[in-house]
Amino acid sequence: MGSDNAVSGVVGIVFMVAIVIMLAVGVYAYSNGMLRFSKATVDISYNVDKVTNSIIIVKGSNSYKYAEGTTPNLVFRDESGNEYYVQADLSIGTGTSNLRQTTISGGDMITGFNEGITYTMVWKPTNQIIGTIKF
Repeated sequence: MGSDNAVSGVVGIVFMVAIVIMLAVGVYAYSNGMLRFSKATVDISYNVDKVTNSIIIVKGSNSYKYAEGTTPNLVFRDESGNEYYVQADLSIGTGTSNLRQTTISGGDMITGFNEGITYTMVWKPTNQIIGTIKF
């Protein structure tokens, strides 16, 4: 006959159904973007010198570089959408063959901005807008 120590089959089925439902909810949340893996935000502070049309980095980070090879990280976009990159001499330009490869550090002075133009500073890997500057 039956054992008094056995777990009811109904209880086992209820547990299995509950586990399947929890797994389904997890898969649904992940596939619909409810579970997002956030990317670190870039924290760069700067001052604008309108006399010399330059930007002075106040605080950068050891982990952020101006560029990786020929791929720029820090980009300046004008009102027309043209992109300018930080060159090896800390001036802005459109070429990617001579990009600055060092970390963005306090005291760096980026030059070459044109008076009367508004630039948007963008961290290109995440398309994060850092700030907007009008010279």
